[in-house]
Amino acid sequence: MHLAHGTLDTTPLLMTSAAGMFAFGAACYGARHELCAKQFPSLFAMGTFVLLAHMVNFTTGFGCSGHLLGAGLLAILFGPYSAMLAMGLILGTQATLLGDGAPSTLGANFITMGVCAPWLAHWTFKLLQGRRTPQADSAQTIAVGLAAAVAALGATLSVCALSPVSLAVLLPVNSIAAAIEGLLSMAIFQICLRGLDARLSSLRRFALKPIAALSLLWICLLPVSSQQPDGVEYALSE
Repeated sequence: MHLAHGTLDTTPLLMTSAAGMFAFGAACYGARHELCAKQFPSLFAMGTFVLLAHMVNFTTGFGCSGHLLGAGLLAILFGPYSAMLAMGLILGTQATLLGDGAPSTLGANFITMGVCAPWLAHWTFKLLQGRRTPQADSAQTIAVGLAAAVAALGATLSVCALSPVSLAVLLPVNSIAAAIEGLLSMAIFQICLRGLDARLSSLRRFALKPIAALSLLWICLLPVSSQQPDGVEYALSE
C-alpha cells in the first residue's frame, strides 16, 4: 500500500515529509518510555518479520494483491510509539534498499502506515480490552484481529486523504486485505503469546523463537508471492 514517486504534488509532498520527520522524532522520544534494553531484540525480530511480511503479497480477488501490514500487531505487542519507530525503519529500508515506495513519498507512507495504523490499533484494542493483562482467550484474540483490521482500514482512508487515489476503488479492495490482516494477526498473536514468560504481566516481552519461526515461514512463501499490482497501483490505474 505504498505511495510511489510522482503520486503526490510538490506541496503535499513537502508537508507530508515534514510531518513524517516530526512524527518519527516523537516516536523516538515516546519509545523510551515503552521499551527497556531487554525488549529491543524482540522488537527488532518482530520488525524484521513485518519487513518480510511486506514482501509476500496475497491476491484479494479484485485483480490486485495485498500484504500483511503488521503495524497494528506491533502496536499491540510493544506500544504505539515503538510501533511507529519500527514502521519508520521498515518503510525507510523498503524505500531506500528494496525499491518499494520511494524516498520522496516516505513521509506520506509513514503517516499512513507508521502513524495512523499503530494508533488506531492501539486505541481500538484498549477500547475493547481496557487494561487487561495478556491472556490466551478468545475475547482478547478477537480484539487483536479487530484492532489490526481497523488499523489497515485507517491506513486506507489516510492514503486516499493524502493522495488522488479513489476511495471508491481502494476501499473494497483493501477491505478484503483488512479482513485477512485481522485473521493473520490473530494467529500471530497466539503464536507469540505462547512464547510469553508466564511470570510477566506485559505483552511487550516474549520469546524470540516463535518470531524466528514466523520469519522462516514468510521467507518460504516468497517464491509464491502474488505478482499482481497492490491496491494503490490498482486504484491509480482505474
